[in-house]
Amino acid sequence: MSLTERERLILHMTQLATQKTFGKLTKTLPYSINVVVKNRCRQLDQQEIDEVFKDVEEELLAASTVYEENNI
Repeated sequence: MSLTERERLILHMTQLATQKTFGKLTKTLPYSINVVVKNRCRQLDQQEIDEVFKDVEEELLAASTVYEENNI
């Protein structure tokens, strides 16, 4: 089973953000994500991409309590 394009985008967003954190991303994060969308997630339209960003943001906000409660 292969990843959906949505899953693929989330995977690459995570990888690129990690590279940025460690100073290994040579381009800007938005530029890099745009390259991934154009080359690996071509079937996603802008609305779907916006939903991914919104869903990721909501999940991270919701999980912040879990992180805090467990000292993660």
